Amino acid sequence: MSSLKDQHRYRSVDPKTRPPRPVQQPAPRLPKGVDDIRKTKEYKAAARRWTTTIVGLPIVMYTSWILYERLYGGKSPKRLGDLEQKD
Repeated sequence: MSSLKDQHRYRSVDPKTRPPRPVQQPAPRLPKGVDDIRKTKEYKAAARRWTTTIVGLPIVMYTSWILYERLYGGKSPKRLGDLEQKD
């Protein structure tokens, strides 16, 4: 008889007591009157941030590397006066 009690413990949970499944939200709809998402101001703002990041990141990385070499690598900045004196 004890085996029936053990089997009862491992049975599935009563559907009435288990938590409900999460409801999948539908995809966001375009605002009324918009044929193309690229015409929305939200898209334009996101595109501007993305373009700024893509263009600015290499500039920041290169500048940081040059300044790091000057500070810790012992390199000195190039000077235009040095080039004129050599001629």
